[in-house]
Amino acid sequence: MSNGPSGDSSHQDVDATIAVLSGELRGDIAAALAARRALLDSPASVREKYAWPSWEETFDDPLAGRGKKSWTFREIVQGLIDNGFGRDTPLRWRLNEDVPIPADAHPLDNPGLELTGPWHPLDLAFNALNSDAPMNMPDFEDASPAHFRPRGAPGDQPIGVFAALQNAKEIFEGRWASRAYETTKKGQRRSYRLTKAPSQWPTRFVRPPGIHLRFGDIPGLIAVATRWVLDNYATLAAAGTGVYFYIPKIQTPREALIVETLLSRLETIVGAPTGSFKIKVLYEEGNGGRYLPAIAWALRRRLIGTNVGRWDYLGSLIEMWKDDPAAVYPDPQSIGMASPNMIAYQRYNALVMLLAGMKDGELRNAAPIGGMAAVMIYPPTDPYGRDRYNPRALRAMMIDKLRERLLGLMQFRGRLHDAYRQSWVASPEPSYVAAGMQPLQAAVGELQSIADGLDPSERGVFAARGLLTADGAISPWTIADADVDSPERLLSAERWQAIYAVPRGDVTIERVQHAFYMAANYGFQILNGNFAAAIDDYELHLRFMNDLATYRIDVSWLWTLLHHQAPVTKDGWLKGPELTEDGVVPARNVYEVKAGTRITRPLFEKVLELHDAWTSAFFAEQDRRGDPGSHLRFDRSRAPIIMEVLRRQLLSPRYIQHSATVLFDVAAADARERARILDAAFD
Repeated sequence: MSNGPSGDSSHQDVDATIAVLSGELRGDIAAALAARRALLDSPASVREKYAWPSWEETFDDPLAGRGKKSWTFREIVQGLIDNGFGRDTPLRWRLNEDVPIPADAHPLDNPGLELTGPWHPLDLAFNALNSDAPMNMPDFEDASPAHFRPRGAPGDQPIGVFAALQNAKEIFEGRWASRAYETTKKGQRRSYRLTKAPSQWPTRFVRPPGIHLRFGDIPGLIAVATRWVLDNYATLAAAGTGVYFYIPKIQTPREALIVETLLSRLETIVGAPTGSFKIKVLYEEGNGGRYLPAIAWALRRRLIGTNVGRWDYLGSLIEMWKDDPAAVYPDPQSIGMASPNMIAYQRYNALVMLLAGMKDGELRNAAPIGGMAAVMIYPPTDPYGRDRYNPRALRAMMIDKLRERLLGLMQFRGRLHDAYRQSWVASPEPSYVAAGMQPLQAAVGELQSIADGLDPSERGVFAARGLLTADGAISPWTIADADVDSPERLLSAERWQAIYAVPRGDVTIERVQHAFYMAANYGFQILNGNFAAAIDDYELHLRFMNDLATYRIDVSWLWTLLHHQAPVTKDGWLKGPELTEDGVVPARNVYEVKAGTRITRPLFEKVLELHDAWTSAFFAEQDRRGDPGSHLRFDRSRAPIIMEVLRRQLLSPRYIQHSATVLFDVAAADARERARILDAAFD
């Protein structure tokens, strides 16, 4: 399983441990994934199968040796409320009571950005450690380097995940302390160094794969978590830090128990105190939100914060409603973090962390974490001069983080709590990081002056969401006792409606084409072994760092539209490629589509036709400009392959969750194998 980095005895020990832990947990993981599939396929209505859990549903307690073997959902929620209200009852529980949060990992004491991204190639790891962001998330899931070698790639090309793990081990051991990493990028030779001392590096929270991802026969979660712990525990401890993880895609307390069991076993193997491996959890599944209090309870020895996101979370909501033709989701790009349903989601996240993290009347034992700002800065060398859009990107970054910070201001039981102090970012560019850090690191007393700098349009959105008063004064969220003092009030029908009801909005043919553009471009990157992909958004005139969530949300939405032959709601145009000041983009009106036109296969074929035309024009423009790296970075023969995959997937009667995993197998397959894979997945 070490798969390239080394064959020494230490990696043989790692492989043996991975095999043992996989054997112990494989059955639990299979059962959890089967339960996910059963829920997706259930014919019950959304409001029935995705309701708040039954109060009498029971869950095994990982701390059962101290008392109750299992708890009902009602008991768990009541214990959460008891802690928030400071009631000393037998049910009361709080996060991190046994082992306190280490100083370098505390989400309230280290305000600022969490920079996420791959650690392979090595320059990406260096850029992460040189960043001013106080937190870093080496990503082995959505923006991970690939865990496979694309077909046709050189045989000596390392497999990215394992190369990234080896990079981390060598960095922590000091092997790159005084050495430069030399590499060629876009035809130019470049040199990278670590410019900060280890004591100044951001704190690392490693994001392993979710339980649904496999590296061959091994669960990716077990492979990455075990390798990280056994390779790095000693060097991290010697450096005065610890083992910290960012756990993705949890949907139920039973899935949380798999994570708790794995980390407890790894603590025992290396002799670490139980509960000392701290984690944050990505709250990115609508189904997980239903169970959020019980997920936090199952992980209460180590959970220090839950994160809110946009793309995966919206993808999960589209999945929830996918079978209801009367509840087709509107264009997901029109649903931002300031949309009402997303505000309700972020506030619910903050509320659960507030109640679970309270100690002695103060929020200290956990905190909510903000979402991703994925926009990237264009370099001054951009051939179309798109760096002229950078001020817009910097402004969007500041607004995004200010909104989150204000959402975290909660007035509860006579005290103001300042909760959202950390938030994600995908680019280490210094000006971009600085724009996001300002509202997160400012003192509470400085926030009003920042809010005073909003323009009327920005101020209007903040006021509409209750973050500012009509005259622009900051307005903390006042949480009344009567709204949260019982399980029924905390998890009310009104709160479910605010979080889960389908928002109003349009389905336009332009956004259908845009969603396909994003899915096809990102899928092309996966087939080339690149999971963290910068893609130019021709509608927003910005560049975004994209990951697997991009593919998930776009194909989920498009599948739903085609499955129900949903009608477009506005007159519009399918557009052909045109060379503009921003490069070759879909800009020329080709096919008019009237409101009420249903999204059928013939209309979809026109979308495919125009995307093929755009691809040909885009490659021709690269050749005209003489881009020295375009052929070296990407195998263009993969372009028709992603079109074949998307045609099969989007026209298939069967919905597949996390369907980008199909591309992992396709990328390593020849034509005959690819046909068999696609038949098995979509026929």
